[in-house]
Amino acid sequence: MHSTAGGWVSTKATGQESNQYGGIEDMVISATCVRSDGTVEGHEVPRESGPNGRWAQAIGSEGRFGVITTVTLRTHRLPRSRFYASRFFRSFEEGIGFLSSLDRFPTVARLSDTVETGISLAVAGDGALTSLARRYLRFRGGLGDPSMLVVVNNEMPAKLPDGGVSLGALPARSGRRGGSRGRGLQTGSGCPVWCRIPWRPLQTGTAFLASTTGSGKHSGMPALLRGSGA
Repeated sequence: MHSTAGGWVSTKATGQESNQYGGIEDMVISATCVRSDGTVEGHEVPRESGPNGRWAQAIGSEGRFGVITTVTLRTHRLPRSRFYASRFFRSFEEGIGFLSSLDRFPTVARLSDTVETGISLAVAGDGALTSLARRYLRFRGGLGDPSMLVVVNNEMPAKLPDGGVSLGALPARSGRRGGSRGRGLQTGSGCPVWCRIPWRPLQTGTAFLASTTGSGKHSGMPALLRGSGA
């Protein structure tokens, strides 16, 4: 699997830090595209102000307008510091309600459903710290199968309202550091509009579980991922 700048532009990619930095379309300064007839078209600064310019249509076209061969992107300085936080909720819907109450979004606000959260907790193992975290979640809110929110903010701590159960910075740091390398698992990712959020993860989760179990039904988190209950 390869990730390239041309691929980001042609798919109109949006990353987890787009709350602060915008999507790839906000970073393109210039690009060159080779069309099927062999002609080469370039786009240079300044950007066109109209919404329907040729390059406005080409970004996200997934190759229909040609192959993007060169891209010049706007860059940002690395943050001097990052601040981490986590919250756990009884359900994915409760987490959505919490997110919708934010006055300002942090750099990263990643909400996992109960299936993905369960997988991440299972991958974390049954060490003393993980077992203590499970006990604390059950004690504080009866959270047997919680939904986890990971928050990362650059330069200053994120201002979060009351709600959910906090486990501090460690879950967010672990997921950020480990990612798909073993400390956390991403079963799916998307960026739908607010009105589609309640059903889009369920739709994705159903397809994921069907592909792994062959059942075609969303039956909740597999029992082996619930942890030892310690």
